[in-house]
Amino acid sequence: MRFPPLCCSALLAPLLWSGCVVGPDYEKPVTSVAATYEHPVPGPSGSDKAALPKDSWWTVFKDPILDRLEQEATAASPTIRAAVARRDQAWALARVDRSALFPQATVAAGGDRSRVSDRLRASTRPSVSTTISLPVDLSYEVDLWGRVRRTLESGVARAEASEADYRQILLSVQADVARAYFSLRALDEERELLRQTVESRGRALEIVRRRFELGAGNDFEVSVAETERASAEGDLLAVEQERTAVRHALAVLTGRLPESFDLELTALAPRAVPAIPVGLPSELLERR
Repeated sequence: MRFPPLCCSALLAPLLWSGCVVGPDYEKPVTSVAATYEHPVPGPSGSDKAALPKDSWWTVFKDPILDRLEQEATAASPTIRAAVARRDQAWALARVDRSALFPQATVAAGGDRSRVSDRLRASTRPSVSTTISLPVDLSYEVDLWGRVRRTLESGVARAEASEADYRQILLSVQADVARAYFSLRALDEERELLRQTVESRGRALEIVRRRFELGAGNDFEVSVAETERASAEGDLLAVEQERTAVRHALAVLTGRLPESFDLELTALAPRAVPAIPVGLPSELLERR
């Protein structure tokens, strides 16, 4: 029994279509993991994870100043802006790759306006004529070999990677802001303690000098008291310099000038630190 050529082409087209796609489909590697964690962890269960802070993770500290700094950094950081631009560019290129799956229409409008001299034209012909052309070209590439589909898959993968990079950069900047803020708080507390130490060593030095003037002391005691006060003053100066560096870093992270940025935090009450349970599972790596 013989089939006509058209019938044979119709029967072979699905086979050619399925067998000529470029490259195999991507399959995610399977990793063997335990169904449950060995040690139970106190806190929210798997169904309650939606209640945990994600993008605004710093709100667990319940610090309004930190909340304001994080918002300023997210809105003004040039690093985050560059990451957003790269992410948007990647998704735009993915949409361009997707457009190849659909027919392409090209319109090239044109016009021409001419005038014929009165001496050359016929009596019934107008002297001015206008010609308008609107050609439309319609093209469509049959993705027989899977080139367009593979290009689209590659573009979407690059866009997803760019999205992940943006999230990582956003988290990194937010973590740097929180780290600098808490370092500034700690340095303010240390600075206040050193100021009190300098005052105490100064009063002790006055007492030793007074004793020496009255004949109840010696030069060695005065030298020791002066050394202790100078040592405390040196420690205070080192803390002041470190605080200035941290303050400048925090100003840059929030998009402000270091000269006009300062936070006096010595009068603030200490904040409660969130409790960290013992024996955290590996799922915490996804939220670090």
